[in-house]
Amino acid sequence: MFPLLHFCPELVAAVVDHLSLDSKHNLCLTGNHNLLALVRPYTWREINITLRSGGNSNETRKSAELATKLRSFCSVPAKARAVRSINITLVGAFDVNAPAIAALLDAFPLLINSTCASVICTDSTNTPGVPSHAHFIKMAVQRLPSLLSLRVDCCTDGSEAEYHDMADYPVPRLQHVATRFCNHKGISHLWKYCSNLQVIEMEGGPAEQFWRENALDPSSQFPGHTSYDSGIDFVFAESPCHNPIFDTAAKVKLISESNYDDSDARSLAQYFEKSRYSNPSSSLKEWAMSLSMNVEQYGHILRGLRSPVLERLGITPTETEDWDPSEFSDYLIKLNRDNKHFFAAFKSLSDLSLPCDGISPQVLNILPSFLSHAPALRHLYFTSACPETLSEAAANYAHSIPTLQSVSWRDTSTFRFGVRDGGTVISCVQAPFVAPIWESWDGLGTSSSRS
Repeated sequence: MFPLLHFCPELVAAVVDHLSLDSKHNLCLTGNHNLLALVRPYTWREINITLRSGGNSNETRKSAELATKLRSFCSVPAKARAVRSINITLVGAFDVNAPAIAALLDAFPLLINSTCASVICTDSTNTPGVPSHAHFIKMAVQRLPSLLSLRVDCCTDGSEAEYHDMADYPVPRLQHVATRFCNHKGISHLWKYCSNLQVIEMEGGPAEQFWRENALDPSSQFPGHTSYDSGIDFVFAESPCHNPIFDTAAKVKLISESNYDDSDARSLAQYFEKSRYSNPSSSLKEWAMSLSMNVEQYGHILRGLRSPVLERLGITPTETEDWDPSEFSDYLIKLNRDNKHFFAAFKSLSDLSLPCDGISPQVLNILPSFLSHAPALRHLYFTSACPETLSEAAANYAHSIPTLQSVSWRDTSTFRFGVRDGGTVISCVQAPFVAPIWESWDGLGTSSSRS
């Protein structure tokens, strides 16, 4: 290493630039401050920025200081190229002309390898008469050249006029969007231009509760609305790119604790009811949702999602008076009576979560044989139930569904089945329930079908 330090810094930097990341980390650990200073810029992977604006002189001064730091950082190509993820927190009255915000917008095109970004607007309010949070997010999508994954919290304002130029730009590479408590004004006008989306994750519900749990200063006055839907409206918006979301999305995950009147389930049910005669999605492999709904809406959504390529499916109603478990049991019985081979259309379905306990006599009498027509079903999930009644029910499902590897009751137990011999279950092991990985948010990561 000693001869290396005799070279000029530019030459050493060129050598270091071609090393693997592990080798760069090893150089950082050699204990030599000269090497550390040369190597450290090449090991940047994630940067976190808090952008404060508020109009007073102190905030303006701090914003100007941060702008200087941002420009200095990005003036070194090696540093800018090394960034893979950028996390932005907006605080105060948003002003797109604040020095630090303007500097960051200028820096976006230089972060050529940044594939992930997050924008948190929880502690920021829009300023009347100037571009909104949505405008800032649009600029991130347009200017970050390699952006694939975007997470946004509490973007609640925007207008279609702010996106009029999106059609003039190349279609964004964006493949994953995760939003929490962003209403349709904040996002729907943008996402309809993003026709390469593959993974959609959205959460809504009581907005003030979310804000109190996530705000930097939860004791301050709550600035927003009382409730937001999850923002799924953009799925149904007519796309300027003529490429509907369901033509490209592989995973959709929706969570909301909004009451029945504000629930996205109504929009989803109407959408699927209108499109029931169209072909099912050829790309959708995973659907997990937890929304307030009634049994009729559940039925429309289930039929709309019936597809030969769908692999994992969970439609979970929140516990409200609009959901009647006995009515759902009647629905399953009627569905089985009308079309015994209903689940045969789910040719690839390996994981299924149902909003019932699966052990009531009338359901247990028909459901195992009904589900046996799903040719690839391996993992089955029910709601919680009395532990003493589960062993017999698990055996019933295992013997009726030849492909089944496990059956679970939430918050209770999972029963895993051993190798079969001529259709007979060799072994059955009971274990504590663990929620399936595919129900959680994992962005562009690969979901496992196992719990």
